[in-house]
Amino acid sequence: MNNLNRIIIFALFHMCACQEYIVEIDQGRLSGAAGYDRYGGIYYSFLSIPYAKPPVGELRFKEPQPADSWSGILDATVDLPQCSQFGVDNEDCLYLNVHTPQAPSDSYDDLMDVLVFIHGGGFNAGDGRKSSVGPEFLMPENVVLVSINYRLGIFGSFNLDDASLGYPGNLLMKDQVLALKWVQSNIAKFGGNPDSVTISGQSAGGASVHYLILSPLATGLFHKAIIQSATAISPFSIGLPNNGIFLAEVLDITTTNATEMLNELHSRSVSEINEAQRTVGSMVFSNSWGSIAFPIVEQEMEGQSVFLPDEPLSMIQQGTYNHVPMLIGYTSIDGAVFTLLDPEGIFQFPSDLGIEIWSQEAVDLLNRMHEFYVKSEFFEHPLIQQYTDVYFGYPAYRTAREHKRTTNSSIHFYRFSADTELNFVKPILGFSDVEGALHGDELSYIFNTTYHSSFPIQSGSVEDLAIDRVVKLWTNFAKHADPTPDDSSTNSEWSPLTDDAFNYVDIGSIETVLGVDPDSRSMQFWNEIYSEVF
Repeated sequence: MNNLNRIIIFALFHMCACQEYIVEIDQGRLSGAAGYDRYGGIYYSFLSIPYAKPPVGELRFKEPQPADSWSGILDATVDLPQCSQFGVDNEDCLYLNVHTPQAPSDSYDDLMDVLVFIHGGGFNAGDGRKSSVGPEFLMPENVVLVSINYRLGIFGSFNLDDASLGYPGNLLMKDQVLALKWVQSNIAKFGGNPDSVTISGQSAGGASVHYLILSPLATGLFHKAIIQSATAISPFSIGLPNNGIFLAEVLDITTTNATEMLNELHSRSVSEINEAQRTVGSMVFSNSWGSIAFPIVEQEMEGQSVFLPDEPLSMIQQGTYNHVPMLIGYTSIDGAVFTLLDPEGIFQFPSDLGIEIWSQEAVDLLNRMHEFYVKSEFFEHPLIQQYTDVYFGYPAYRTAREHKRTTNSSIHFYRFSADTELNFVKPILGFSDVEGALHGDELSYIFNTTYHSSFPIQSGSVEDLAIDRVVKLWTNFAKHADPTPDDSSTNSEWSPLTDDAFNYVDIGSIETVLGVDPDSRSMQFWNEIYSEVF
C-alpha cells in the first residue's frame, strides 16, 4: 500500500469517526459508528441495542418483556455486555448488534437480506459481541448482520413443574424469539428486508436454530435457516425439567413453601446463583440426567407461552414445524473436543437411545462400538471419529433425513473439512496434528474475530480464497435459499437432498467437492443402531 492510499484511508477513517450515524427505531434514536470491511468498504454498526427489559429483580427467571422506549439519542457504539456465565456476573444483557453496509437513510431503494447469528457455548457461555461475530467478511456481500445475546445457564432455563407457579422454562429460547420479533419490527430502518431473514447458529446456536424451526412461537419470524454442528435431536440436547428445585437445594433453601422458595431465589445475588449452578450442572452431567440449560418440552401454564410443545423428533416426524429451506452440517472432527473429557478412550453411547448405564444392553452396544471404531481399523483417530459421529455428524444427518420425509422445503447438507491457519480452535485445544476442522473452526471463515488480528490474511492466500468461498456459500443461501444459484462458488451445482439421494458437499481448504452420503460407513452403522431402538 503506497503512502497516498494510506493518507486517503487515514482521512476517511477520521471523517467516519467524527460523524454521527443516526437511526430511529420503534424505541427511539440510536447513534452508531462506521467501520471498514475486508476490502476497505464502509459499513455501519449499531451496538448494544436493547430488545428486552433487563431481566432483573421481579423479571429474573421470567419471560422476556419488550424493551422500553427512551428519549434523546442512545449511544450504540459500545459492544454488547456478556450475560451471566463463568467469570461474568451480569443479568442485564438482552441486547443485540446490527451491522449494515448501507448508510442510514429515511428510505432505501432496495432492502437487503438479513442474517441473524445465534452464538454457541452449550447454552452456558458465549456472546454475540462484535469481537466474536465481526461483520467485515460479510458486509461486501450486501447483507445485514444481526447478532444477539440471550440468557445463559440457569438464568435462561429456570423452570418448575408446578403449573400454578408459572415458571415453564425455555427463557433463553423465548429471548431469541423476542429478538426475532424486534428484527421484524425494526430491521428495515437499517436497510434490512424483514421478509428475507435467515437465522443461523453454531453448536448451541445451531440447536437454537433447530428449536426455532420447531417452535410455534417463531412462526413467520424467519424464512431460511442454517444449522451448524448441533441440532435439537443431538444426544446432549436434553434439558432438565424442574431444575429450579436442584438450584434451591444447592443454595440450601430448605423451605417447602413454593412462594418462600421463589422469594429466596430472587433475593440471592448473581454470583451466588452462578456458583450454585456450576454445582448443579456437574451433578446433572455426572448422572446423565441431561443438561441444566438445554430446552425442555413445556407443559401449558396459565398466562405463559409454550415454546416447545412436544419432543423434537416427534414434531419433525409429524411435520408440525416451520417449513423453511435449511442448510445443515458439521465439521470433520467436530467431536475432538469431547476426547478431552474422555482421554482414556472409554467410549460413551448416545444418551438419547434410552439405554440404562451398566445394563447388559449398554455393554453390548459398547462392544459393537469398539469393534467398529477400533478393531476395524477404518479410522486413524477412532475416538475422535466416534465422538464426531455420535454428537454431531449422525444427529445432523438424521435431522436432515427426518425433515426431508415431511417437508417440501429444500435441505442442503455439508461437511466442513477446511484446514488452514484460520482453524483457531485446533491449536488452542492441542489438535494441530489432527487433519480436519474442529468444533467451531468454520466460524473464522465467516466472521472476523479477535483471532484474525494475530494472523493477517494475505490477499490470494489459501485462507483468503477460502473465506471468499465460504462467505459466498452462506450469503447465497441467505439470499436465494441455494448456496450455488449460479454454480460459481463450487464450479458445479450443490444439489439439495432428494427422495433418492443424500446429496452433500465437503467444504475443503481449496475446493468444495460434491458427493453422496457423507461419512457413509459411520452413518450406516448408526442407522442400524437407531433402527433397532426406535
